Amino acid sequence: MNHLAHVFLAPDSPEARVGSILGDFTRGVDLSALPDSVKHGVRHHRAVDSFTDQHPDVLASKQVFSRQRRRFAGVALLSLIHISEPTRLLSIS
Repeated sequence: MNHLAHVFLAPDSPEARVGSILGDFTRGVDLSALPDSVKHGVRHHRAVDSFTDQHPDVLASKQVFSRQRRRFAGVALLSLIHISEPTRLLSIS
């Protein structure tokens, strides 16, 4: 669901959508060889992750999850928001 949310929120170009999907797989990778629009998608992915990871509602909601599952709590919470209130995701792009 994380990748679907990132594609949904990605800037409107195929290359940026590819970058949004690649965002989870580019830590420590030199992005300089990528086209600018793909780099834009990667940066967008990271901005969305940063926003959600620091959002007070997400931080508070993560406390409901056990310590072992807390790492995935943000993804689970965004999935639930997307299912119950799809337009709320638009406010973080």
